Amino acid sequence: GGNDAYLTPQSPLYVIDGVPVDANAGFEYGFQSNGPGTSPLSLIPPEDIESIDVMKDAEATALYGSRGANGVIVIPTRRGQSAVPIVRYAGNMFINFPPALRNTIGGMAERDYRVNMIMNTLNEDEIHRISTTPFLADSLNPFFNNSTNWQDIYYQVTYNQTHNVSVSGGDQKLNYKTNINFYNERGVIKNTGFDRYSLNQNINFNPTPKLQVSGYLSAGLGKKLKGSGNGLTDVGAGKDITSSLLPGPSYFNNVGHFTGAMLSKNDTRTYDIRTYLNIMYEILPHLQVSTNTSYDYTADQEDTFTPALANSDQPKVYGFTGRKNNLYNRSALNYNNTFNEKHSIYAAVFSEATISQLQTKVINLENAPNDYYHGPLGFNTFYSSVTGIPVAGGFSEVHSVALAANLSYDYEKKYVVNLNYRADGNSY
Repeated sequence: GGNDAYLTPQSPLYVIDGVPVDANAGFEYGFQSNGPGTSPLSLIPPEDIESIDVMKDAEATALYGSRGANGVIVIPTRRGQSAVPIVRYAGNMFINFPPALRNTIGGMAERDYRVNMIMNTLNEDEIHRISTTPFLADSLNPFFNNSTNWQDIYYQVTYNQTHNVSVSGGDQKLNYKTNINFYNERGVIKNTGFDRYSLNQNINFNPTPKLQVSGYLSAGLGKKLKGSGNGLTDVGAGKDITSSLLPGPSYFNNVGHFTGAMLSKNDTRTYDIRTYLNIMYEILPHLQVSTNTSYDYTADQEDTFTPALANSDQPKVYGFTGRKNNLYNRSALNYNNTFNEKHSIYAAVFSEATISQLQTKVINLENAPNDYYHGPLGFNTFYSSVTGIPVAGGFSEVHSVALAANLSYDYEKKYVVNLNYRADGNSY
C-alpha cells in the first residue's frame, strides 16, 4: 500500500529445465524489505540459456494453475550435441559510466550566484541573512571555500568482467554439459555491486529409443553490495544536494544519505542449489508416461553494519537469515499423433505435488558499542536506544496437489481447439 503499491510483484512464473522457480524469492521491493534482495534468476548465467519460450492465458494456467496467471516463461539450458568434447570459453570486460548528471554551479560561482539572487530581491531581511549564513559570508574561511562536486563523490566509473567455461559432448544416446561462470560488476553508485559464482551440469541418457533419462544439478552463489540498503526507494545523490561550498562528507560535516550509502558495510550472500531427475518412457506408439522430480534449496544471509557517523552517532547492526526449500513432482501421461498430415491431436493427464518450506530470522541492534564492534555480542539498556534486541522470525510449510487434463486439436495448423481442466488444493 501507499508509496510501495507500485512495487507489488506481478512477475510471471519461471520454469528452468522443468523446475518452477520463484523469481521473487528474497527480492527486495522497498525500504522495509528483509533479506539480500537477490533473485534466484540472477544466478543463471546467460551463456547457459538455450532458448526462452513464453506461455500465457489458458495454456499457462492449465499447466501451472494460479502460479501461471501472469504467464509462464520456460527456459531450457544448453545440452551437449557433439560426439567430440567441445570446450568453450567466453570472457568480457566492460565499463559502466554514470548517467548524465545535473549541471551544477560550484565554488565561488555558487556564492556569487546566491548572493546576487538575494541582493536582487531588495528585501532587507533576506539581505541581512547573508551575514548570518556562514558559507555565504565567511569567504576567507577554508571550511566554506570549497568547490565540492557532490555527484562525483557519489558516482564512479567501474571496470567489470565476466568469464564462462563450458565443456559439452555426446551423441543421441548419451550427452553431457558442464558450465562454470564468474561474473563481477560494480555499480556506478559507490558501494554497490554484484558477484556471481555458478556451476551447472546436466546429462541425458537414452538407453533405448523408448526410454529417456535426464538429470540436472545447479549450484550458485550471489554476493551483493547494497550501499545504504534501501533498495528501489534509495534516491541517492538526487536528494537534498548540499552546497558545493562545504567540504565532502567527513566526521565534521556529516551528510546522512551520502555517508550511509558509502560507509555502511554490507555482506549479503544467496546460495541456491537446484536439481532434478526426469524419466520418460513410451508405453505404446505416441503414448508416453513421464515423471519429473526436482528439489530447490535457497539460503539467504545478510549482515549489515552502519557506523555511528551514518546513523545519528549510533552504530547499528542488522542480521537476516532465511531458508527456503521446495520439493516438486510432476507426473504425466501424454498422447500425441497426426493423422493424414492434417489432423493433429495432443492429450495429456498429469498431476503435481509440491512441498514448500520457508524459515526466516531477523536481528536488529541500535546503538552498538562502537564502530569496531560489528556484532550483537553484548547489550546494555543504559547505552542503547531500545529496550532489547528485537528478534523476528517466521516459519511456514505449504503442501499443494493438482490434477489436470488438456486436449488440443489442430487442423492443417489453421484451426485449433484447446480444452483444459485443472483442480488445485493447498494445506498450510
